[in-house]
Amino acid sequence: MDEGEGEIPYAELTEIADGLFLECEDDEELLARALDGLDADIQKDLLVSDLLNAYQVFYYFFRTEPGVLEMERLMLQPASALVKGFFSTSLKASA
Repeated sequence: MDEGEGEIPYAELTEIADGLFLECEDDEELLARALDGLDADIQKDLLVSDLLNAYQVFYYFFRTEPGVLEMERLMLQPASALVKGFFSTSLKASA
């Protein structure tokens, strides 16, 4: 589990994330707007931590939903996994 390398203590980030989740529930648009309102250092640390999932970060930056398969894959990855990159492999039917 990535506890971040930022300036903000991880316990404080956890409290902030918990508050955001209570406020926004499962609404990614509300979460994106709430992240917009945070201090830049807190925002940056949350976006690369394990407190958000990769889909929440994707939605924050692009404000759109990816395909269903990509969304499911992103939801299963922590935001910290995006530092290494995310790729989608397409399933090909064998001929």
